[in-house]
Amino acid sequence: MLPGCKAGIMFAAPEFRMMSGRYWLLILNKISCYVNTAEYLCLQVRGMSANRSNNMKNIVNTIVVICSMISIVSAHTNIAHTHIGVNPTWRPDLTALADPASASDPDPTDDNQLWLFSLPPMHAVAPTPGWPDWSDAQGRPFLLLTPFREEGELIYKDDNSGKCLWKCEFDYSKANGYGDESGVEHLDGWHSASGPQGKWDLAGGSAEQEPGWDIYLVRKCSSVAEEDFLMLLPGDLPVLTADGESYHMGKEFGGVSWEIHSHMGFGFWLAPDFAGEVSATFYVYDAGGMYQRSADYTFRFATEVCVAPAGDIDGNCQVDLRDLAVLAQDWLSVGLYHE
Repeated sequence: MLPGCKAGIMFAAPEFRMMSGRYWLLILNKISCYVNTAEYLCLQVRGMSANRSNNMKNIVNTIVVICSMISIVSAHTNIAHTHIGVNPTWRPDLTALADPASASDPDPTDDNQLWLFSLPPMHAVAPTPGWPDWSDAQGRPFLLLTPFREEGELIYKDDNSGKCLWKCEFDYSKANGYGDESGVEHLDGWHSASGPQGKWDLAGGSAEQEPGWDIYLVRKCSSVAEEDFLMLLPGDLPVLTADGESYHMGKEFGGVSWEIHSHMGFGFWLAPDFAGEVSATFYVYDAGGMYQRSADYTFRFATEVCVAPAGDIDGNCQVDLRDLAVLAQDWLSVGLYHE
């Protein structure tokens, strides 16, 4: 850890543990720049008496450079969070995101209700196919679950059950699908929503005044034995280890508004040869009283996910005789319509 840096900022060791290797070179380069810039800052302070005005200007510029480097590193970590927002039935027109007149809101009574959702359709790199759920376009599990290995070794539960730790850690992009290292790393934690026209956003407050909301995340249940599911904070600190437990999301000032930003991974204790699907259900509520409790939100994870080939007409993840039958039935059919 850099001298004077506190745990929890971008360069702290627990944060490194949550990042993919592809970010290390970028971060180390930025740290090098950070140290060099800090040394320059110290020299400026020592020489301040010689030219107080000039050196003060250089110090301010240096601080700006440091802040911009930190923000560049943050921007490139590209991690998928589950969003916490309000107004669950409001939808923008995806062809005119800034136009209030083209948006729809079939239920104005839920404007102050909390809700959870995945990366939305307007996400530039990795919109979730089955948004607002973490699912594919056919409603099947999208979140990939894999055995977690540390230095190549499985991590076994300490109860002689033979179960090992499985996590949801994968890269994905709309352009190239699963395994795309230039995509977005899934799935890590929670973030307050920032949507079109601010319609999904929690009240932002100001630098001087925190908003009144106070959000708690509640683990409702899971599809596995209660003791076989947990959430993991940076540093692999377990939280939400039992049904009914809650976690205080807190809030931080993000430079423009107050927001939620909490890194937290999903962990399941499963047999090493497990194959299938598991799930966990959560909801959020506002202890501050500004917003209504969210509906339950279920995360579904699977050991294999569907990447449908182009010829998969019936959506069963393989091209077979059933696809050929559909093609033969509609052969030479014309779908054009006009009055």
